[in-house]
Amino acid sequence: MHKLRLCSLLACGLLLALAAMAQDPAKVDPDHYKVVFENDEVRVLRINYGPHAKGVMHEHPASITVWLTDGHGTITSADGDVQEVNTKAGEVTWMAPARHRGENTSDQPFELIQIELKDGNAGMQISGTLVCAPPHQEHVLPVEGRPHHSYAVNQTKCTWTKPWEIGGVATVEGVGTGVAEDHGNWSHSSGTYVDTMANGDKAYYSYEYKTASKDGKTQISGHEWELLGGTGKLKGVKGKGSCEATPQEDGKVVYECQGKYR
Repeated sequence: MHKLRLCSLLACGLLLALAAMAQDPAKVDPDHYKVVFENDEVRVLRINYGPHAKGVMHEHPASITVWLTDGHGTITSADGDVQEVNTKAGEVTWMAPARHRGENTSDQPFELIQIELKDGNAGMQISGTLVCAPPHQEHVLPVEGRPHHSYAVNQTKCTWTKPWEIGGVATVEGVGTGVAEDHGNWSHSSGTYVDTMANGDKAYYSYEYKTASKDGKTQISGHEWELLGGTGKLKGVKGKGSCEATPQEDGKVVYECQGKYR
């Protein structure tokens, strides 16, 4: 009885190990996927597909791909959805975690580099400088019976003076729409910031921070942001970070921001 149970456990363990291996493209499809670099944070694959070559089902964590040649083919997901792929040499794309198989539908081979991110602490470091103008739209509602207490909805335009890049695409400018609860000598703000990238894609962020007045000067603290996703190449991208904010005499605010994305 115990021997049978032990054998069963060993068999289950072997099956789980084989299942995990079966998801690794370098194991199940070595003709197309080669590991060229690996450390604790990333694994780099060199991928080659000959004319009309077909891959097998495999799995990737969140990844960045760099196309070394033009590529024309399809990607079939685990649930059967088929997506057409048409890329140019030098193009950099982002891919959320996925299980799929690839196929080259053209008469020419294609080649790319794929950078897989390994764990929850891994990610691509980003930093940049954002300058936001005073709100161009603002509506303030005072709270009756509570002096110096109000709520405000505002919108402001921002420009990157030192852009950062997500998946190889640089930030340009954006619009922040937020709500502020003012308590007189301090306020709490939160909202959504929509960034426009150099290629026209959008990135969506949430943010929050506190504002206080000290010695007649405005101070901003605790500014944190979260990247919620986006359009085009930014679909499925996630990230977090913070900003150091410095109010200017002309009403603008300079944000020195940093963080990571996956």
